[in-house]
Amino acid sequence: SMSPLVLEVMHGVSSILGSERCTLFISDPETKQLWATSKHRDETILIDFPSDQGLAGHVFTTRQVLNVHDCFSDPRFAVFNDQEGDEYTIRTILAAPVIHPMEERVLAVVQAVNKVGGVFTA
Repeated sequence: SMSPLVLEVMHGVSSILGSERCTLFISDPETKQLWATSKHRDETILIDFPSDQGLAGHVFTTRQVLNVHDCFSDPRFAVFNDQEGDEYTIRTILAAPVIHPMEERVLAVVQAVNKVGGVFTA
């Protein structure tokens, strides 16, 4: 599961960007998966998927920032694991790679969801 420090940093990023949620998808090079944990009701849920799928996978493989104003009209958008059971609606996403400064490999993808009051303008 995510450390309290990572959760606090994601909360800070969400606050700065004005998003409803913010998630850090961490790369697992052995399984070629991206994963994160999420709270749903009182349960911690693992979200994992191949590192080349979905919007986060696109950011991971291209190493480029992605700003999507309408997720459901983007063919790269995919819902993984129990996100399908969540009543939460994802409308907008701003995602960026987290790149190791020395090794220059992508470690993770930070993804802000649903800009409060509109779309992300980054």
